Amino acid sequence: WVKLLLNCAVNPIAAICGVSNHALLESSDLHDLSVSVMLEAAQVGRSVGVSLPDDSYLIERLDQVLVATSSNDCSMLQDVRRGSRTEIDSINGEILKVAEQSGIPCPLNSQLVTLVKGIESTLC
Repeated sequence: WVKLLLNCAVNPIAAICGVSNHALLESSDLHDLSVSVMLEAAQVGRSVGVSLPDDSYLIERLDQVLVATSSNDCSMLQDVRRGSRTEIDSINGEILKVAEQSGIPCPLNSQLVTLVKGIESTLC
């Protein structure tokens, strides 16, 4: 679940913005969005009984990953650049399925899915 949360927070935002992972550290707005998306998804996981570390650990882990992968173009961005379908359904889409089944609002992840699918529809 932690890996899923990290991917929810990084991949769609980098793909939508067309930026490498470092931009999510350099821009406080993008970083704040990444954190909010991740914590929204964590709330969904916790609501269905998934044992997750506390929010401060998750944020620290996100920052560690962003530093370690700062020069990377995430796989979703690479897919967008190739004009290929992305894994949005397997990442944020899965969070939405769990949220829907549990009746938990998940607006940030929902918006990211909509935006990435919008990009896909113009490329694929």
